[in-house]
Amino acid sequence: MILDELNEKLENIEVDNTYLYFITRVLKPEFKKTSKVMDKFVFNVYQIDVNDEIRQHLYSLTQEQLKYLLKKKTELHEYDVITDDTEQLFTYQMTNKAMSFADVVNKQLKSTPPKIQSLEEIIALEELWAYCVGFFHNEK
Repeated sequence: MILDELNEKLENIEVDNTYLYFITRVLKPEFKKTSKVMDKFVFNVYQIDVNDEIRQHLYSLTQEQLKYLLKKKTELHEYDVITDDTEQLFTYQMTNKAMSFADVVNKQLKSTPPKIQSLEEIIALEELWAYCVGFFHNEK
């Protein structure tokens, strides 16, 4: 099961290798916010400098959440817009997707995202959309 694998991988990662990212989105000029088009936003990733206390909290919180999901025997389901309001854990297939968000997963998070110098400057031009916690193994 994927959750078991994630839990096992997390146990083999040092707390120092925990990173925090903010994901923003900007509406493409040719679209209106009310447009029902999946590819209407450009997404950007920014790395956030965090201290050891926050890093430890993010790491521990992730461990707790994975253990909770494993205890509940939570099943993963492919995301479907119709089931958007249900309480399930969803996965998104990133292969062969034209969605703008696929760029975040396939390129931006795999490179070195720029570090945020001023959150105020970013949110003046972009919409803060999500956060992401990344864990990196020293040998991989």
